[in-house]
Amino acid sequence: MPLFKLRQLQEESDSWKRYLAFITEENICLKNRLSLAVKSSRGEATLNEMENFFNRSIQQDDFLALLRKDVSEFDKLLIREQYEDGLVAKKMDNQLNKNRINMRQFYLEFENLKSDFNDYLLEHIE
Repeated sequence: MPLFKLRQLQEESDSWKRYLAFITEENICLKNRLSLAVKSSRGEATLNEMENFFNRSIQQDDFLALLRKDVSEFDKLLIREQYEDGLVAKKMDNQLNKNRINMRQFYLEFENLKSDFNDYLLEHIE
């Protein structure tokens, strides 16, 4: 595989890692806000909804761990490709496509979680 293409793929992988680090921080902030909302909430319905948001944020943590693993596997394939020119290209293309799809899906799910949480707080927490 041409060196330029390998570098481009490494840049994409590095971008994924920066994004995952950012989302990890965002999810921590969301949990902190959740904690504050629970302290100021009144009523069982609100507590149940806060528990739902907490569970969704934990699911995001699980998905983050899987994405980190996938990115790590992709990085290993990139290294192999440098030494086994062309021998892992198909595997790498499959992993690249899988990672891109999963990153998009994760982005949408996490943005929905943040949006739902913000909307809920504006409507139900005083």
